Amino acid sequence: MSQKHIIFRHIDPPKDLLEEIFNKIDKNSRQRAGAKLFASMLGATSSLGIFVFVFRYAAEVFLESGAYSYLSLLFSDPSFVLSYSNGLALSIIESAPVLEISILFFAVYAFLGSFKYAVENMGNLSLKNRLA
Repeated sequence: MSQKHIIFRHIDPPKDLLEEIFNKIDKNSRQRAGAKLFASMLGATSSLGIFVFVFRYAAEVFLESGAYSYLSLLFSDPSFVLSYSNGLALSIIESAPVLEISILFFAVYAFLGSFKYAVENMGNLSLKNRLA
């Protein structure tokens, strides 16, 4: 055995070293969780703001496209819908603003994902999860 190993065998670590290490790890994990919480809340807030603007734009385009008129026929004249169901379905599909609706769904998905991530990070910051 080398001389170096013999010297280190007789040195005892400080008694509170383990507690200091765990405290440092806990402090760093809380700081990371706080930063992630801030970023996810910022993302949720911005995606909610984007959702409001996209919803207004999609509703405006939907009313201008004529799809609203075709859909109103579904509720006003059921006999017409049964008679011309194929043509009416194709007309609704053709006139629907697909791009705006998909952007609206993406904004909803971004908001829900950011909100879910924020809730998870709030759980990481709570004392109950750190003590478990």
